[in-house]
Amino acid sequence: MKELKKLKQLIDLNLKNKEKACALEILENKEFGKCSASVNEKHHCYTGGLAKHTREVTELTIAMALTADSFKVGKKNKKRKKIKINELVLACLFHDTGKTKDYTKKKEKWVGTKHKREIHHISESCFIWNRLAEKHGIDKKVIYNVNHAILAHHGLREWGSPVAPNTGIAWLLHLADSASARLEEEGRVDFVKSHS
Repeated sequence: MKELKKLKQLIDLNLKNKEKACALEILENKEFGKCSASVNEKHHCYTGGLAKHTREVTELTIAMALTADSFKVGKKNKKRKKIKINELVLACLFHDTGKTKDYTKKKEKWVGTKHKREIHHISESCFIWNRLAEKHGIDKKVIYNVNHAILAHHGLREWGSPVAPNTGIAWLLHLADSASARLEEEGRVDFVKSHS
């Protein structure tokens, strides 16, 4: 599948050693490559949609991070930290991995599962990230930062995030996730109606 090859290239370019080994485990999960990113004709609602959405989000965040890091730090934002690309890429790769348990295909249609209602992909994505990060001995600060970005990637509590973005990585992930979803839905989904 071409999206998985593109994700592997992004992993190879941006991650090393333990982090790379950890990220590659996502691509080994056959469900990840097949899974839809949503149901009910929303964004990337087709077989392989999750991998495509993940690739788009990863590429968008890298581009935004490189641009943001070129901004001069002014008097009012001296505390802004340089974006750590490794943490950003890990957050992007893992942010929706829990969707492999939220959606299943029945009679050529993608539908939500009991897991989606009771656990939800945001929590499951953190479980998956933490399990694999600990298995590969990822630094605890990296684990923490990626956890925050995953938990905050929907942006608002009303949209399913338990916390709002509070770091550059979390904001970039939220913005890219939203951009990928909305652009893919263009002309098919009325965002105002579907979120009111």
